[in-house]
Amino acid sequence: MDEFQNFETFLCIGSKKFTISVNKKDDLKNIYFNEFIIEENKENIKTDLLYNFLDQHIYKIEKVLKNFVKTINVIIESDIFFPAQLSIKRSDYDDLISEKKLIYLLNEAKNEIKRSIDNKKIIHMIINNYLVDNKNYLSLPMDLKCKSLCLDISFICLPNNYLKKIEETLKKFQISVDHVSSAAYIKSFF
Repeated sequence: MDEFQNFETFLCIGSKKFTISVNKKDDLKNIYFNEFIIEENKENIKTDLLYNFLDQHIYKIEKVLKNFVKTINVIIESDIFFPAQLSIKRSDYDDLISEKKLIYLLNEAKNEIKRSIDNKKIIHMIINNYLVDNKNYLSLPMDLKCKSLCLDISFICLPNNYLKKIEETLKKFQISVDHVSSAAYIKSFF
């Protein structure tokens, strides 16, 4: 197995600072960490500052890893995210709840949101509630026969132009974005 595959690179982009971190996948041990404090507090990404920050650190990281950084996980700390909510219901079930049927409903919900939000990318999709035959559940009871299934779903979306600026900057280093996450959503777990 390629030694490089044992590491993950994270880039946190905020209005006050940029942070880059490389961690081992198996034990999450930090291999490399650096941050840059932005003097001007701006919501819009300063691509020139991001480029300079990456230019200073990508080579150092690749030297430590003895390999190229090919993908990066981007965590964005910003108020630029757009929240959306949707409830979707299937009333003609009369069958067992299965993972396949859940995935179908989630894809249907995702397609509905995509039609409603212009120039935004869905970053997170969170199921807040399952309503099975008018009974609420926090997790989906599998293999339960029901007549109706309703999902309350929250979506966290990001403007395409914001994400495109990040991708274009990373592309200059031959790096692609692996995952994009909202810092606020991640912090909600801790």
